[in-house]
Amino acid sequence: MAKKILRYALHIAVVLMVFWLLSWFQARNLLTDRDTKQVSFISVNTLAEPTNRLIQLPIEGKVTVLYFFAPWCHVCKLSINNLETLKNVYKDDINVVPIALSYENIASVNDFLQARDFKLPAYLGSETLAAEFKVDVFPTYYVLNADGTISHSAVGYTTSMGLIVNTLMGEAKPDPS
Repeated sequence: MAKKILRYALHIAVVLMVFWLLSWFQARNLLTDRDTKQVSFISVNTLAEPTNRLIQLPIEGKVTVLYFFAPWCHVCKLSINNLETLKNVYKDDINVVPIALSYENIASVNDFLQARDFKLPAYLGSETLAAEFKVDVFPTYYVLNADGTISHSAVGYTTSMGLIVNTLMGEAKPDPS
C-alpha cells in the first residue's frame, strides 16, 4: 500500500514539474518585475470606434491588469470571463484592460466577446504593442502597480483566484462592499 501511494505521489510530482517547466518556458521572454519598464499609458483602438486613430489609455494611478488575447485562442475562451470576476472583486480600484491581438478582423473580436457575454470594454492592440510587451503566446497578462511598473506577468490559463492573488501582489485592495 505504501509503495502504491509513493508511486502516485511520484507521478503527481512529475506532472507538476512538467507543468511548471512548460509554464516557465512559455513565459521566459516576458517582461518581469526585474525590468525597469514603467508604463504610463498604452495606445489602442476601441471596438466601438475602430479607426486608425489610437486612443491613449492612462495606466498610472491604479493597479492595472493588461490581458492580451486572440479570438482564435481556445485557452482565452476559457479564461477571459475571469477578468469580470476580478473587476467585481476590486470594483473601481483597478483597471482591467483586455486587448485583442492576432485577429483577422474586428467582427471576429466582437463575435468572440459576445459569445462569452463579456461586458468589460475591450480594445484592439497592434503588432507594435505586442512587441513592446513581448506577447507571442495567448493569453498573456501583466499586472502593473499603480506607478506603472510590472509586478507580475504570466501566460496561459489563470483562474479567477489566481488573478485576484496576483493583483493583490500589485498592491490592490479588494473592495469590501
